Amino acid sequence: MRPVKRSPVCLSHTLSTVLRNALGVDVRAGLKRARSSTLRAFATCRQSVAICADLNGDGAAAVASVHSLVGRSGQAAYVASKHGVVGITKAAAIEYGGRGIRVNAVCPGYIDTPLLKDTPAEFREQLAAKHPVGRLGTSEEVTDVTAFLLGDGAGFVTGAAYTVDGGFTAQ
Repeated sequence: MRPVKRSPVCLSHTLSTVLRNALGVDVRAGLKRARSSTLRAFATCRQSVAICADLNGDGAAAVASVHSLVGRSGQAAYVASKHGVVGITKAAAIEYGGRGIRVNAVCPGYIDTPLLKDTPAEFREQLAAKHPVGRLGTSEEVTDVTAFLLGDGAGFVTGAAYTVDGGFTAQ
């Protein structure tokens, strides 16, 4: 009996079918979301750099996430898309560096924003406990780092992914 040759597409389809049927995991939907999110990040980066060049600016900053740098169980699509943001940032830094445009990413941890306002206190405490500093970050802290990366003090900083995470990724 001759072995059946399978293309990577066929193997991918087979694997996603097995995972969906056996575990209830829809790999294709997750990959579609990751691809969509990463493509949006790519388009936004391109537009930001173009605007930066038009305005004679010299810096652009992408907002990524701590999950751009670490994995997270059950969140493969989100993690993949956020890793993509850092990859796009690094590639853009190389591509546009010769034009005097710096491109960096800010990777915030869990930040105390209006999105968390209506969540139970216990949930917010659990998020805060994920950070060695024992609290959630503030939007001002993220803004301060972003302003630094866009300012003259970061003239030699490009292709970097700056964490603003209270030690989350240091663990």
